[in-house]
Amino acid sequence: MRRRRGRVQWIVGAVLVVGGVIGGCGDDPCDKTCPDCGTLVGSAPPAGTDLHCEKDGINHGPSRTWYGDGTLRRQGGYDSGQKCGEWTDWLPNGQVAANDEFESCHWSQRYWSGPFGEE
Repeated sequence: MRRRRGRVQWIVGAVLVVGGVIGGCGDDPCDKTCPDCGTLVGSAPPAGTDLHCEKDGINHGPSRTWYGDGTLRRQGGYDSGQKCGEWTDWLPNGQVAANDEFESCHWSQRYWSGPFGEE
C-alpha cells in the first residue's frame, strides 16, 4: 500500500508540474488581464495617459493612449513587440486620423475587455 501511495503522489506531482509549465501563469490564466501572463502597465485617464500590457519588458497585448484631456489618441495591439491587429489613431477633436491593419494578433480578443473595454 505504501508503494502505491508513493506512485499516486508522484503522478499527481508530475501532473501539477507539467500543468504549471504548460499553463504558464499559475492556477487560472483565464483571469489575467493581459495575454500570456503579461503585466498591465500604466493608467487610463484621469490617473494617466497610457495603458498597455507587457511581457518580459516587451509590449504584448492591448495598448491605449490618450491626450491629456482624456480623449482617446491611439489604440492597437502588440504581439511580442510587433504591432498586430487593427490600429486606430484619433485627432484631439475625436476624428479618426488613421486606421491600419497588421497581421492578426496571436492572443484572444477577450483581452479587450476589463480595463481596455470599449468606450
